[in-house]
Amino acid sequence: MKEFKLRDDEEQSLRQLQQEIEVLQQNRAGLSKLLGANINERWMVTEYLSNGTLEDHLSEYRGSPALALKAFRSVVNTIAELHKEGIVHRDIKPASIFIGKDHELILGDFGLVFVPNRPPRITAYQGETVGAGDFIPPPTWRGMGVRPDNVNTNFDVYMLGKDLWCMVTGKPKLGREYWDEPVNDVTKLFPSDPHMYMINVILEHSVVERQEKCFSSADDLLLVVNTNLESIREGGQLLNDGIPKICHVCGVGRYARQTLTKDAPTCSESVT
Repeated sequence: MKEFKLRDDEEQSLRQLQQEIEVLQQNRAGLSKLLGANINERWMVTEYLSNGTLEDHLSEYRGSPALALKAFRSVVNTIAELHKEGIVHRDIKPASIFIGKDHELILGDFGLVFVPNRPPRITAYQGETVGAGDFIPPPTWRGMGVRPDNVNTNFDVYMLGKDLWCMVTGKPKLGREYWDEPVNDVTKLFPSDPHMYMINVILEHSVVERQEKCFSSADDLLLVVNTNLESIREGGQLLNDGIPKICHVCGVGRYARQTLTKDAPTCSESVT
């Protein structure tokens, strides 16, 4: 059960509560189920998910991009469905994602949800922020002094990227957009796993300083996640230069690109 204490701006607070209830009562797949609510009495009841939140289980995905992407896909798919209707969650962090059956990720905490075609906010929002400070996009996205409800769907994509980084590294938060620093780069933290480069491809299109470099919505992100998962299932990997290509036979040797010359063999061998 969740009880609400209203801020000074009661009208705005009630509007936020009403929007949270409105989204949850539609019983969408991937969201916590709403069991009851009373706006006048300021409370709502959702299903109890006994496995806790993703924040409690980060270590289970550490160093395993395949396992992380499989679980991550469920919450990306949920957000993609919301984005089709212009709904933006705005507070996606490990503590807001619950663990359901078979490790399916269930999204909760819709207190900051943005629903389109609603009356504009009437408060000044002086000093107010949207979402957890360690997970929201930088001010360069929204512009200094711009009210925080002026957001696009890629606001959620940025936060999803940070959640994925937390899953793969097992760490609770990532400072700003520093995922490619050596101390944070998953390809440096786990150099023997070429699938880590797939994680970086997602991060370079989500956890970015400039908004225009981010995927426009979770639907775009879902396409990349699905592609990478299918590649992993088929035993493949990214073939970009600089990515180690481990021998599938011995698991130790690495394949290397060679230039064929006249009279050279037509097949390549594993380079150990």
